Amino acid sequence: MRRLLGPRGQIALVVLLFAGSLAVLLYSVFAGLGLPGQELRVRDQLMEAGRRLSEAAAVLRREEIASSQDWNERLRGVTARVLADYAGVEGGFTDGAGWFGGYAYPTSPHRGSDVVARNEPPPLETPVIQQAAEKCLDDGKVIVQTLDVESSRVVVLAQPVGKRWPSRLAVWLLYRLTGPEQMAGKKGEARFEVESLTNLTSGRAVDLAPADGPPADRERRVRDLERELDRIRGELERLRSGK
Repeated sequence: MRRLLGPRGQIALVVLLFAGSLAVLLYSVFAGLGLPGQELRVRDQLMEAGRRLSEAAAVLRREEIASSQDWNERLRGVTARVLADYAGVEGGFTDGAGWFGGYAYPTSPHRGSDVVARNEPPPLETPVIQQAAEKCLDDGKVIVQTLDVESSRVVVLAQPVGKRWPSRLAVWLLYRLTGPEQMAGKKGEARFEVESLTNLTSGRAVDLAPADGPPADRERRVRDLERELDRIRGELERLRSGK
């Protein structure tokens, strides 16, 4: 390989391998963080689902339903029917003052008794959903927010029920762009990719450094590449950890 390429060709190959590996790694990192296009699609889905839920709940009359349990189950049926068309979306209704009801998550990957029986949003997201619901009922407007909550990145929607203002009931919806399991997995992938790039590039740099040049020049080139790789590795780890 060294004899075929010559000194300049060997250096060019080192640079090419380094750039190609770095490009693959950067693509993986930014894809793991979530592209804006995905968030826009989720927002559009939540807007559509929120509109359908608002319209469906607006025709129900609370005073015609005898018990609060029956009212809750009626709302739950509406939520389950609409959200069955939107994978990954959970939601329900709230009065903006602490009451939650009609919860459903028909496409949940962890379906069980807890998913059916609960009425409140997930505990960590409850405060932000409560605040969004209060504001949407006060202003009579739809609110869509993308938030970082603990180790998750979520999109939250709150929308008044019906077209009349003020409304006494709001729809809330939640979509989890990234959850704890996903973030842990992606951090592990990032570490593996950084280590792989380090091994590949450092190994190639040593192997492909010009053999017929002065030893001092060869060692200097290797050190320069290793320093640059250390710098890039540190930046990638910082980006991945969010610091």
